[in-house]
Amino acid sequence: MAGNNNLKDDWGKVWERADMFEINENEPALIKVSAILSKYKKGSRVLDAGSGLGQWIFYCQKKCFDSYGIEIVPKAVERCKEYSKRVKLEAKFLAGDVRNMPFAGNFFDVILSFGTIEHFPETYQAIREYYRTIKPGGTCFITTPNIYSARTFITRPILKVLKSPKLGYQGYEKSFSPKELAEMMSKAGFKEIKYGILPDGAFLGEFYKFIPLVGIYIFSITKKISFWIESHQSRLGHTAYCTGVK
Repeated sequence: MAGNNNLKDDWGKVWERADMFEINENEPALIKVSAILSKYKKGSRVLDAGSGLGQWIFYCQKKCFDSYGIEIVPKAVERCKEYSKRVKLEAKFLAGDVRNMPFAGNFFDVILSFGTIEHFPETYQAIREYYRTIKPGGTCFITTPNIYSARTFITRPILKVLKSPKLGYQGYEKSFSPKELAEMMSKAGFKEIKYGILPDGAFLGEFYKFIPLVGIYIFSITKKISFWIESHQSRLGHTAYCTGVK
């Protein structure tokens, strides 16, 4: 598929710099993910589509779900497999593309997709793949950057010029409003759709922390302001989310 090499290269640089970590209680999506998982029995199949360094897969596996991750960067997959062995988790990681996944139809009970589908033009194609591979009654949870945020209007234009992975450049990236995600999921066939803003304290941007000497202090203030704004309305925010049931 066109652009795959660029996608692998851009995210290879991101994951090469990143450290392995696991989900903690401060993760913004944890409440929603926990609520989704609570609807399914232990042993149900869960996929993280665009699993990166596997933090959500490790979390789901520890909660006794049959957990899979698919990631386009082979080196990231290798790191996840090595970590799984080290901590004795039987999670499954595959190198592959979420736009054309090597899974049978109606295979998963839950599909999670965090900040993945905005990194290529074929966003709707990926959502259709999620619908194809999820079981009837299964739940899909998607997040992307929200169009009404500092990342869309300030951070991303700067990063496109600088192209520095150290500053957060991740290659091709778009933003979507929660309503746009909902419309694509509805078009794909999902029902019981819910959407909104996922408060994470980054609405006003994170670029402040790169300012020498004072940046980290400015960021600590803007993060609190951002979180308050994101928590009190449903349009302005850094992260858009949408859930749907097949």
